[in-house]
Amino acid sequence: MSNSKFIRIPDPHLRGSRTNYDDEDDDDEDDDIEAMISKERAKIHEEHAESTELTGERYKRSNKPKRRIELSLTVIHHTDTPCVLFVGCEPPIDPVRLTLSYLDQIKQTGSAQTRSVQRLEPIYDTCIAALPELLILGEKIFKEKLGGVDADAKPQVSYKILSRIRNCTKLTSAKIIEELPRKVPPSHRVSLTNPDIVILVIAYKSVAGIGIAPRFEELKKYNVSQLVDVPDLDLDQGGRSRSRVTNAVVAQSTSDASFGGND
Repeated sequence: MSNSKFIRIPDPHLRGSRTNYDDEDDDDEDDDIEAMISKERAKIHEEHAESTELTGERYKRSNKPKRRIELSLTVIHHTDTPCVLFVGCEPPIDPVRLTLSYLDQIKQTGSAQTRSVQRLEPIYDTCIAALPELLILGEKIFKEKLGGVDADAKPQVSYKILSRIRNCTKLTSAKIIEELPRKVPPSHRVSLTNPDIVILVIAYKSVAGIGIAPRFEELKKYNVSQLVDVPDLDLDQGGRSRSRVTNAVVAQSTSDASFGGND
């Protein structure tokens, strides 16, 4: 056997066929890439649309009309003393007028709409529980409500001073009754039996306040429970007694669990 070398001659048909196969594969790969790109692009658009919708929804939620916040004209101040509760009134509410309006309502309706409060103690303003500050406050209130030291325009009234001191060692009733009348306009006179007004001095810990209470005896010393239990003959209630109570500026309660108390 002779050694012979085989020379491979490429078959143009086979070569062409191979080339066609390669072109088809390239076309398939191009189609696959385009499909992937289109799919990815569609996914991006979809995610963007969802994100835009979510953002728009959040924007809508954030731009909803905000609920109007109503500011209360009364503020409850809880104390550490059992059965004592302070209610602060913002202008234009007048604590004395508010109290009188409520007490008159009790007389007219026979119902106090609460079971907790025993007595109301309206005051106009507060100060540090010290005699000098109390005298300054008294002079200011008397000038405004009673006409000042030299006032002749205000009608003459009779008055007495009533102090209620709780957990306070800086003030004494004796000292208040001795010093405070000097700040009352001299045109007004003292009456311990049947005064037109009662000057209330309320002291609690380090705070003191002054109020002017008209019709004090008529309205049972602003004792709600006593006022409710008294039949109003003008309303023809047939002697029906009433029961229940409510709160105003500075109130006392008959319940140990709430704020209020007895003398």
